[in-house]
Amino acid sequence: MDRWAGIEKMDPNYPVKRILGPYRFEIPFGYMTGRPTPEQVNCYPVRKRIEFAFWMPDLRAPKDDTWGKSDFRPQEPGRDAPGPQDYIVEVPGVMFIDTKAGKSESPSVRFWNSLSMLDEAFGFEQKYGLLRVLPGKNPNVYDDYSDLSQEDYKIILNCSRPEDHRLNPLCQAYLYFTDLQLETVVRFPADALPEWRKIKDGVRTLAERWIVKGKPDQN
Repeated sequence: MDRWAGIEKMDPNYPVKRILGPYRFEIPFGYMTGRPTPEQVNCYPVRKRIEFAFWMPDLRAPKDDTWGKSDFRPQEPGRDAPGPQDYIVEVPGVMFIDTKAGKSESPSVRFWNSLSMLDEAFGFEQKYGLLRVLPGKNPNVYDDYSDLSQEDYKIILNCSRPEDHRLNPLCQAYLYFTDLQLETVVRFPADALPEWRKIKDGVRTLAERWIVKGKPDQN
C-alpha cells in the first residue's frame, strides 16, 4: 500500500523514458496514465507503447491518473469547475509504424475495412471538415468520420451517436502523423468533435516536445 501511496508524492515533472522506433522520449510523470510506482518508473522495458493524457485547451497534465476513468471533465482540487471548452484528452497508445518497411498505417486500413462491412447503399457528407459516412439502412453503432487526404496526417474517428444516450459519449480517433511515422489512439468527449483539429495539434505538440534529440539509448 505504501509504495502505491508514493505515486502521489512523485514530482509530476520527473522524466519518464520511453523509446519508440528511432525516437527517445522523456515524458513528465504527471502526463502518464497507468502511472508506475516510484521504484518502477523507469524500470519497465523502455521499448514499449506510450500512454498519456492532457487537458484541453492548455495542454496541462491532469493532477490525477486518468487510467480506467471515464470522466473527461473531472473537478480537480484548486481549479475552477471545467467548462464546455475544458476537457481531458486520453492517448492510450502511441506506436511507431515503419511504413518504409512495408507496414501499414491504421486509419486508411480501418476506413476501407469499415466500408467493406456495409451491405446496403451508403453515402457521405462533409461535416466539421471531415468526411462523414451516412450508413443508410446499414446498422450503425458509431458515427464514422475521416480525413485521409492530408499529406502530414491521416485520421479516422468513431464517435458515439447522440441517440444512444451513453453516460460518457466519446470519440475514439486513430491518428497517424505521416512524417513522424507515429500512430496514436486518441479519446475525447463527443461534444468536442468540432475541435478535432486542435486536439490533433495538441497531441503532436506534446509528442514533439518530449522527443529527445539524438539517437535512442541501446540498453
